[in-house]
Order: sequence, then structure tokens, then C-alpha cells
Amino acid sequence: MSLFSSNDVFAKKKEMNDVKKIRIVWDTVPDAAGYELIVTKGKTNKPSQAVWKNEWISTPGYELDASLLNLENGDLYWSVRGIDINKKPLNKFSQPYKISEAQLDPVSPLTTTKFDELSYAKMYPVYSWIPVLKASGYDLQVYYDEDYNLTTPDKLIVAKEIQGQSAFDYYDEQAYRQAGRYWWRVRAKNNSDIPLGKWSEPVIFNVESGGKIASLGDSITHGGGAVSVPPSEPLYDWQHYSGLKIRNLGYSGNTVSDMLARFNDDVLAFKPEILVIMGGINDLRAGTKGVEVIQGLNRIKYKCSFYNITPVFVTVAPINPYEMKTVSNIVATSEWLREERIVNEWIKRQTHYVDITHELSDFNGWLRPELSSDGLHPDVEGKKIIGEKIGEYLKDNFIGIES
Repeated sequence: MSLFSSNDVFAKKKEMNDVKKIRIVWDTVPDAAGYELIVTKGKTNKPSQAVWKNEWISTPGYELDASLLNLENGDLYWSVRGIDINKKPLNKFSQPYKISEAQLDPVSPLTTTKFDELSYAKMYPVYSWIPVLKASGYDLQVYYDEDYNLTTPDKLIVAKEIQGQSAFDYYDEQAYRQAGRYWWRVRAKNNSDIPLGKWSEPVIFNVESGGKIASLGDSITHGGGAVSVPPSEPLYDWQHYSGLKIRNLGYSGNTVSDMLARFNDDVLAFKPEILVIMGGINDLRAGTKGVEVIQGLNRIKYKCSFYNITPVFVTVAPINPYEMKTVSNIVATSEWLREERIVNEWIKRQTHYVDITHELSDFNGWLRPELSSDGLHPDVEGKKIIGEKIGEYLKDNFIGIES
């Protein structure tokens, strides 16, 4: 005997017929540069039975136009799988899930940052979200909650307009050095700057003072990978695999001179006992000589000595020029490998250093292709190699560093 009357079924069909959009979300697939999403009639995940599909989605979620589906049918399911930069599957399609049990007509963007999984908030946060259907841009705000009092207005410190229908992240250029509680939110808008719904739920991140270990570097330290995954995903943070609390002072795109210029403001703000230093590849691939990179690293070293900070140098991560050119049209100078070896020889003469280059390199000295989607940024396994080697070195050489 059915538990539902014909009136109940009619009401459910009418409810589904009124839906304008459906938000589908899933877990991040390691090393996925994108995702393939299908909708099938009946409980199956066979692509041959798809009634709708999208073969390239950059984020672990998607807002689907309901008018493209016959929702009254009530027998529609979705499945997803990760794909690499060449659209080759990385895993099988997920089990099928009912469309009617997804998020129907969401009124605010869904944020995807995972700040709560980090030991410390990044000095330069990256905010991310699932793109909103029919959005032409976004408003993003960051607030400082000075007194932790919900009845007192918080201080607006960042207000950005982000253009682009497919925008899904924002790299904050502001350094967060002042201890306290911060939160951010995002709202979609159309091409007339009219809001599409409400602000997202606020996402809190706390900036703590102190900390024994910090890491100074470029995008490899900052995080991110698989071409489109931003640093807001901990899977692409080498610090995540170190087994230690390491403050992330990385900044994407930095050269060694950039790192040196930031030292007084960014490093001394937290006065770590140990500073892990990894940089130089952005210099070398662009043609800077190894001796110039060494000069910059040496100046960072002497700054550490002056402020009683122990520097731990990390050898320069290799690149794969072929993949860089193919994926991102980035051309590396032909001398990068020779100059990298000059820098690494200097690093290996320092009191404290960690060699990550050997395990990341193939027989040519290039970044192993299976460790990177774009030839420049190590993906999950590469970041794991880096993090574990640095963590092991620090634990073996500094007593009480885990406390």
C-alpha cells in the first residue's frame, strides 16, 4: 500500500516543476583539474544513459539550470568523476544520487574554503566558492571582529568586486598579521550589479600570535595545484603533511627578492624560532642567474641571524618545461636547470637544509610529470613528499619542536 496519496505526488511534481536551479556538490578528488558531471534517468551512473552532462567543471560543485531537465519525472540522478587536464578520468563515476535531494534553489553562494583544517590561518588567505548560476560577478567582503562581540559592528577591511561568470576564488593581497578573529562572505550579482540572492554564510578564520615555525616562499608554499585548485584546499599544502604546526607565509608568484622585501613585515610579525625558506624557481625559470638568487637567499639568512631565527633552507623545486608550455604557455629559459643546480649546491652547504629536489625529479632533472598537472606546481603527492621530508627533518634536528 502506498504511503502517499495522488494529491501528494501531484504536489511534489508541482514543487519540482517550480525549481529554477539545483546546486550539486561533492568531495574534492585529489589531483583533479576538473570534473565531469552527468544526470541520468533512473538510478545509474552510466554515461551512455545521460540526459544531461557537463564535461568540464573547475570546482567541486555546480549550479544546474533546472529548465534543462524534466524534473517532474522525479527519477533523475547525478554522478560525478574527476578528470585531469586532458579530460582523462581519474576515478570512476560516483554512485548515483537523486537530483531531488540536492540543494534546490539556493539563495546564497556556497563557500569552499577549509580554513578550519589548517594549523594556522594563511597570512595571505584565498577565498573560494561554487560559481552561482547566471552570475556576472561577485562582491566579497572581509571583516575584523575586534571585540568578539556579536552586538558590536565589525570592521570592514576588504571590499572587492570580482568580475566573471565563472569566477570561483579571490587571492587576498592584504597580509593578516594582527591577531584576532576575521570573517569573510561573498554575494553574486548580475551584469546590472543587482544582487542575485543573499550573502553567503560568514566563514571565520583566526589569526594567532606566536608559533615556533613559519614558512616563507612562493606559490609552492602558499598552496594550490592541479591547475585550478586554489590554496584554500589543504590537500595542496605541503604544511598539511608535515605533522607540525607551521605558519604559512607563502605568497603566490614571489621571487626571492619579493620574499626578502616581505621579511621585516611578514616574518617578524610572528617572530618564529625556525623559518623554513623555499623559493627561487620563479627567478630561475625567468632567466635570473643562480648567483643572484643566492645573494637574495644569503640576505634572508643574515636577517634570520640578526633576529635569532634559525633558517632551514629547502632546495629549489624542479619544473617540467614541456608541461608548462603545453598547459599554461609559460616558457622557461633554457638555462634554468644549470642555474638551479648552482643554487642547490649553495643550499646544501648551509647548516640546516632539506633536499626535496631529488625525489621530485626524473632522470633529466625535470619535475616528474605524474607529480604535477602544469609542470610548475606539485600536486597532492608532490606536496606530500615536500611536507613529509621537511617535517621529518625538523623533528629529527630540533628538540621539542612538536610541542
